[in-house]
Amino acid sequence: MDASGTWASILMIKKIEEKSNFYLCVDTLQWQNVPSNYEMEIFTLDYFLPESCQWINIMDSEVVIIEEKEQFKNYTTCSENTDKPPYAVILLTKISVPSSIKTISKKLLKLKSKYELNLEIELFNDNQPEERIISLAYFYGSSPYISNVELKINIIN
Repeated sequence: MDASGTWASILMIKKIEEKSNFYLCVDTLQWQNVPSNYEMEIFTLDYFLPESCQWINIMDSEVVIIEEKEQFKNYTTCSENTDKPPYAVILLTKISVPSSIKTISKKLLKLKSKYELNLEIELFNDNQPEERIISLAYFYGSSPYISNVELKINIIN
């Protein structure tokens, strides 16, 4: 197969030793031929605002998708000098739980017909309620633009 053209992919593998050889065998599918139960994890990074800024206008359990610079300004208290990172899409959601959060695992999946943001939240047992805004960024090359995202939250006590 001719692998020419532009590729934008991120592969997660176990650590390999320096000067190791490995071979990559890739199967490709046309998106219209992908089975309906196919899922692909999209690489995301935790995104943090500068200390002088805060997120605003974020509703509980809804996912906000920020693709444009003007949208970014509608959801932050940042000055004019702080912009959205170039070539990145930011996903925001706010979660409120009945206890303090110990850990949060985040996974953005692209399925045949939709995107899912899966959050697995492990709680401490100290009964201190907590509210937290989750902010993730991904870069255009790793996936096409997102129009909507379904949020799935799994809470572990």
